[in-house]
Amino acid sequence: MARPTRQGIDYFPYDVDLDLDDKLQMIVAEFKGKGEMLFIKLCAWIYKTNGYYTEWNEDVQLRFLRRYNYCGFSVSFLNEVVPRCIKWGLFDQGVFNTFHILTSARIQATWLDATSRRKDCIIDEKMCLLEVSASIQLTETPLMSEEMPQSKVKEIKEKKSSSTGENGGAVSPPKKSLEEREREMVIRQQEFYKSLVEYVPTYGKEMIRAFYDYWSEPNKSRTKFKKEMQATWDSKLRLVTWEKNQERFGKGAKKQETPVTTGPSVREVEEAENRKKLGIHGKS
Repeated sequence: MARPTRQGIDYFPYDVDLDLDDKLQMIVAEFKGKGEMLFIKLCAWIYKTNGYYTEWNEDVQLRFLRRYNYCGFSVSFLNEVVPRCIKWGLFDQGVFNTFHILTSARIQATWLDATSRRKDCIIDEKMCLLEVSASIQLTETPLMSEEMPQSKVKEIKEKKSSSTGENGGAVSPPKKSLEEREREMVIRQQEFYKSLVEYVPTYGKEMIRAFYDYWSEPNKSRTKFKKEMQATWDSKLRLVTWEKNQERFGKGAKKQETPVTTGPSVREVEEAENRKKLGIHGKS
């Protein structure tokens, strides 16, 4: 009998600037460090169990609480924080509403990278949030116990339709939805962020983060970000210019100069007049 395919992974990368992520900052602002810890533990649970997703029902919640009972989580806390994580985009809302599953494009991309050497690691196409390519293996076999809605299967199959017609003639590929293009932009933003890591020892984490925040700003349609709208791009040259501009315009407030005293103070003048009236000469 063949061994079952292992889906989980033993470790996952932890971004040192995770606390600066805008989506996670919304959770921290509302639930402090305990909310951030819950999200990290949810990621660990996902990567350890099914690799790139987890069902989110009462049974899973109780097993999750038993695993991380030392964190002080409760069912009421889970039911309060997890919906907020979904609202702010830490987990995909569409997949959760359809299948009651926690996952995200970032989690799926991380899992695919970690299992790239495995031959039998496959993403269920019904919950795949990444652009379908030759490097991504998909399966139509549901990984959950309940049957997936047929409408969702049909929608995904239509997106993956052949580029040729019935008579072998070329047909135009279906246009991507705004949601799909936005997801692809997020992945490109992550790749841009990773490409800047090598410059941290030279310029420091604070400057690189400011540089990334500026050039990763999305356009109004949220399908492209500022870097992609430049005619030419060289990160090394751009960083040199960025540093010069910081030095030119000043990053912080200028040091206050020590005021120069040009004469006696008002108090000293008053004391001199009083001594004169009393017939006292010189300073006391």
